[in-house]
Amino acid sequence: ERTIFFVGSSMNDLKHAYSVLRMREDTMQPEAWQRGAHELTAAVPAYKLCNTLSYLYRAHSLCSVHKLHPNIRRALIPGDLCVTSPAWPDAEEEAAPWLTVRDVSNVENTDLGRVPLNAGQMEALRGINGPITIVQGPPGTGKSSFILEAFLQRMPADARMLACTATNKAIDSLVAKFEKAGILDILAVGSKERMGERTQNFTLEARIAKDTTVQKAESTLASATLKRELLEERVKDAAKPTKPKKDKESGKENNRGFVERAVQKLKPDKLPCKKTPGVVRLMDMIDYTPAGQFMNLELYAAAQAYLNKAPDDADVKALSAASAAKLALKEAREVERGLAVSYDKCVEKAKWRIWRKARCVACTAASAVHVTRRLVQAMDDEGLTEEEGGMAFDQEDDEPVMPLEYVVLDEAGALLEPDALGCLLHGARALLLVGDHYQLPPFTKWQGAEREEYNVSLMERMAKLAEAGHGRVR
Repeated sequence: ERTIFFVGSSMNDLKHAYSVLRMREDTMQPEAWQRGAHELTAAVPAYKLCNTLSYLYRAHSLCSVHKLHPNIRRALIPGDLCVTSPAWPDAEEEAAPWLTVRDVSNVENTDLGRVPLNAGQMEALRGINGPITIVQGPPGTGKSSFILEAFLQRMPADARMLACTATNKAIDSLVAKFEKAGILDILAVGSKERMGERTQNFTLEARIAKDTTVQKAESTLASATLKRELLEERVKDAAKPTKPKKDKESGKENNRGFVERAVQKLKPDKLPCKKTPGVVRLMDMIDYTPAGQFMNLELYAAAQAYLNKAPDDADVKALSAASAAKLALKEAREVERGLAVSYDKCVEKAKWRIWRKARCVACTAASAVHVTRRLVQAMDDEGLTEEEGGMAFDQEDDEPVMPLEYVVLDEAGALLEPDALGCLLHGARALLLVGDHYQLPPFTKWQGAEREEYNVSLMERMAKLAEAGHGRVR
């Protein structure tokens, strides 16, 4: 057993690493927090990691090897003694989940965006077997077409594949290949700003926007919102002053709304009332003609007496219309709130419906270590039960149960091994490495990478094991 210390430039780096790696409590000893970084470096053999998140993700991948499927772990680590783990209690050797070779056939109908394979590609397609398979080919040898056929012919129709590459550009090319072949149940995960144009069409957000159920719910909600806005305008119009009305015979103005507003402004006191234009208009309207000086209280009482009279038919109609508009607005708001809740629920269910149908999850290898966690955060099911389409979680470590049993790494020769390992932490039972490890090695800024063989890709290491006769790698 070993204790691994992650030394950064400050104690905050250590705490950050600790939280991201989610280690067990007994792994990092309490006294480690009492010592500075330089003391730790001198006291124990330590790996000094950059405090960027990508490096911490890689460290997380290396510390999570015990979560790999036993078949994959046996292939990765020859002579592995730790074949049992809480994640995989059954460590018995299992057959690789690839479909049988007898079902493989070459492409005949090229109208579906598929390209006929040459003899070498067909041989590689038939040769896929075991937990890890390596397919090596220089650029321009049809590796993308081979991946497409491996997906269609060697994986079960109900299986889910995680497709990863080194760059977003390569992901976009692979997604375009699948889309042209009519495979639309793709889910792209990652930063939309960095994705290619074709890949952006398959993000969860874009897929939800195209969902017919969501579109129908959105249209219904939009109609309810428009109705509520129109009723708000009706209520505002009903509250506006009515136009002055004059009696046809006497020519006297009759504006009940003006009287109501004037009464609200009057102060019912015994001070002399000033005859402003508004007061004169009010006096004429309520037919108040005092002999001499009068008080505010007297004008207020006369106006109240006018309002206590039964309103005419026009006023009754206006009041009735205003009351009806307010009632209709109240009902419309309740309907809109209910439809908004239904729409949110519809979106949540659509997210999981899209996930259940998704046959291919695409992302860069560097971000794959937490792809399921990122999906959960994006979906945010807000308490949906499993029966309603929500997420199930592993009881032991609270990780989401989103198995990606097949993993295909394109440009595998350009991937750092920790990034490749991160792609396998989601229930992978079979790995297909496609690329050319004879090209340039994985890029890293670490000056000691070549000395420590950090720039040796997983594909290159597995190829050497296969050449040495390691039976679990083809």
